[in-house]
Amino acid sequence: MKWKHIFILLMCLPALSGLGQEKYTLSGVIVDKSSGKALTGIDIVVKNTNTGTISNQKGTFLLYLDQGQYNVTISGKGYYLQNLTVDLNENKQEEVSLRREIPKVKKQWKKKEKKSNHQATLLSQK
Repeated sequence: MKWKHIFILLMCLPALSGLGQEKYTLSGVIVDKSSGKALTGIDIVVKNTNTGTISNQKGTFLLYLDQGQYNVTISGKGYYLQNLTVDLNENKQEEVSLRREIPKVKKQWKKKEKKSNHQATLLSQK
């Protein structure tokens, strides 16, 4: 009987360990810096955790985190990556403006091929 109570107590300990930690929300909106339009599908990742989300159709996001300091990476295709450090001791709302990346274009030069006299002769005979 005594072992049964100890077993039940040990099974409940993981659930009790989170009771002292308060959860806060980190929310916000992500917009294009030049146009001010909301950005959909932008990744929001909290470093060194298993927590992350993506922005919805209105550019908004919402994360539930314990109190503490977090490094948050915000990235999306075609935009420069942005890092934020957030001290979370209350619910916080952020507005993040991402700057569009300018694609690097490599110049491709077409090499003109010189025809040898032999090739020129063959072409002229046709």
